[in-house]
Amino acid sequence: MNPILQWIKNNSLKIFAALIVMMLAYLIITHFLAGKSAKSNDATVETIVLAPQPGIQRWQAVGIVKAAHQIIITPEITTGTIDSIAAASGQTVKQGDILINIRHADIDASLQKDQAALAAAKLTYQRKNALLSSHSISKEDISQALSAYQQAVAAVAGDQALLAKYIIRAPFAGTLGIWQVDIGQQISANDKLVSLTQLSPAWIDFSLPPAALGAIKVGDNIRFTTSSFPGRNWVGKITSIDPQLDTSTRSLQLRAQVDNHDNKLVPSLYGTILVELPLPPQLLIPQQAVMYDPKGASVYIVKQNKANPQAITLGEHIGDDVVVSSGLQAGDEVITAGMMKLFPDSPVNISHRVTQSAVTPPTHS
Repeated sequence: MNPILQWIKNNSLKIFAALIVMMLAYLIITHFLAGKSAKSNDATVETIVLAPQPGIQRWQAVGIVKAAHQIIITPEITTGTIDSIAAASGQTVKQGDILINIRHADIDASLQKDQAALAAAKLTYQRKNALLSSHSISKEDISQALSAYQQAVAAVAGDQALLAKYIIRAPFAGTLGIWQVDIGQQISANDKLVSLTQLSPAWIDFSLPPAALGAIKVGDNIRFTTSSFPGRNWVGKITSIDPQLDTSTRSLQLRAQVDNHDNKLVPSLYGTILVELPLPPQLLIPQQAVMYDPKGASVYIVKQNKANPQAITLGEHIGDDVVVSSGLQAGDEVITAGMMKLFPDSPVNISHRVTQSAVTPPTHS
């Protein structure tokens, strides 16, 4: 008998067992590869798990800076010559500080004369009034002395009032502008001498649509920014709301106050004013997660590793996010990347997951 056949006959059971093991191994490997292939066909996506975020209602407008006080100093006299300028251009002055002297030697002389006359009239009246108790003087003489004394008082007061028009003082503390006149120059009424501005606090005037009437009130916080000072914010409060709408624009006129201790904000400077009001918690999703079609907006949400479209209603856009008014709830997992390969009931493989943290909304003060 052939030795090979003899060996097969003697080891037939072992050969049969080996074949069975090989078949089982083949089946296992085939199943594994099939599963791996199916897994590799799942769409790879990125997701975000939603949680309530603090709701904020934002009102943004163009604001213009107004000084706390701002005037142009002008003379009250008909004509005169500048004798001296007591404060330099750009100087900070206090209320009552002398700014400019207009030549007034004649008024000084008249004042000194009237002050002397006042002193004499006062002494005469006091002497005659002392004689009244002894009946050494008539009441008529006393009346004449009193009248002369009162006229002398009025004359001195008139001189002092006239002198005040020639010695111009700062009506409030502030910063001077650039002088438009010089020493020795003749000036007349309504000539512009110099500006005086009180920069702090600063007012910010702005307008909002009528819809803000029911939401905004005096005392609400504001934030002001301007391209003149990138990265800087001025924080303040709304101080007044005009009770009437602007007749031409139908807008609501408001004024806010901000601290301007370093005098960076100057009158007529434009910037952006932002009013933020807290609202109940809301859901936010990245704008890139939203898909649009004729029926409206929708997103893909993941449940049990399968993606399905969900119609939603959108609210306000906030930066790169958008408020979801309806259609989603806290805990939903929304696909933010990889949506283009999806269809209803698509199996998905999540490569990156972000979980939002619930934040307590701020209190509306």
